[in-house]
Amino acid sequence: MKINNERVRSKEWCEEQYIAFGKSLHAIRSETGLGINTIKRWFKKHGVETRKDDVVVRAQKSHKLYMNPKWKGRRNNCGYTYIYHPNHPNAPPSGYISEHRFIAEELVGRVLEIDEFVHHIDMDKTNNNLENLFISKQRGHKIIHASFSRLCKTLIDRGIVYFDREDGVYGLR
Repeated sequence: MKINNERVRSKEWCEEQYIAFGKSLHAIRSETGLGINTIKRWFKKHGVETRKDDVVVRAQKSHKLYMNPKWKGRRNNCGYTYIYHPNHPNAPPSGYISEHRFIAEELVGRVLEIDEFVHHIDMDKTNNNLENLFISKQRGHKIIHASFSRLCKTLIDRGIVYFDREDGVYGLR
């Protein structure tokens, strides 16, 4: 699949493919190799109205990563795993929700409030086992992280943990 941005930049080509030939955004995506949102952005710039049945969520379901049986979700810049669950009450337009919040909700049997936080006990954001998750309010979550910082300082003061200036990492003695 070759990425062809030049085609979508042409208003005439967009109108021909989408209106005259009746192609879907997904078909145009397959032909050009561009993302659905990129195509929609160019359509908007050209004044080409998209059909109501051509929504981004449909395209995401057919995305090649989604089709791969080994694909388990996606991660944002902070390292949390997100899962595709568009019908969730707190799902954004993309349909992806935090996996750790979803698992915690199943644990308590209700949707978490916006001021409830899910803490990873072992500090591994990818470990979403029930035994590793703890639900707290924002203040309680700050207290948890503050207690961990105090513990680390105590271990450094006692000489159990040291900082290797050469490698720039902490280690155990």
